[in-house]
This record gives sequence, C-alpha cells and structure tokens, in this order.
Amino acid sequence: RGKSIQSSLVALRAARDGGQSRTEQWEAPTEADIFQEVDEDEYRKIVEERRQREDFVVDDDGLGYYDDGEEHLGGEAEDAAKNRAEAMVRGR
Repeated sequence: RGKSIQSSLVALRAARDGGQSRTEQWEAPTEADIFQEVDEDEYRKIVEERRQREDFVVDDDGLGYYDDGEEHLGGEAEDAAKNRAEAMVRGR
C-alpha cells in the first residue's frame, strides 16, 4: 500500500509539473464481459440443463410462476404474466 501511495504522489507531482490534470491521466479499468455469447446449439444445451434442475422458486404465493429455463426479455411473456396477475386480482 505504501508503494501505491508513493507512486500516486509521484504521478500527481508529474501531472502538476507537466500541466496535465489527474483526470487526463486516469484510465478506466477493463471489465469482464457480463454476457456469454453462444450459438443456437449451445443455447439449447443451456436451456435443457436448466430444465433438468429443480425449480428454484420456493414459494410464489400461488401465482403459478413457472421457469422454463429460457431467457425472456419482456414482450409476450411479460404481457402474459401481467394479464394472469390482473385476472387473479379481479377473480378474488
């Protein structure tokens, strides 16, 4: 840690002497990918593996939640779930 502070102070002094700001010296760290890109066959394998595992939903309060192992990013699945929930509320 001591070397880190020392090297930071040296860089700060060099920036001041050279007329450069510390923000101009700063470089954003490289981050790892958060998504895994797969082809259709690999995706089918992933979904099948998910379907083989036990359901991870412990209790959905009787709403009928079902996980089919696929990725649903809004659209029809979201609309259908919303419609089912609204129908259950009206039915009570």
